[in-house]
Amino acid sequence: MKFQIDVGDQEKHQVEFTHEKTWGGVQFSVDGAAVPAGATPPLSLNRECVFTLLVGEQEKHEVRVQLVRPWLFAAFRRWTYTVFVDGKAVRTQEG
Repeated sequence: MKFQIDVGDQEKHQVEFTHEKTWGGVQFSVDGAAVPAGATPPLSLNRECVFTLLVGEQEKHEVRVQLVRPWLFAAFRRWTYTVFVDGKAVRTQEG
């Protein structure tokens, strides 16, 4: 799954999110520069993973991506991705 969102009013940034469901790899980039994010645990019993990053210098925003996976065969089924900017849901997508 890969998608991007624009963040900021005066100080604009483009945040790109990539998640590789099979092995759990997660990548963020802000304005084309990679930002460390971690990974989703492949054998975890938790259905939710949350990744948070701060974006901006003068105009700061908290971007949070919540992943909800299915209980069984997660690598082969649709996950739900919800993006929050400053605590407000701005996008929900399945894939």
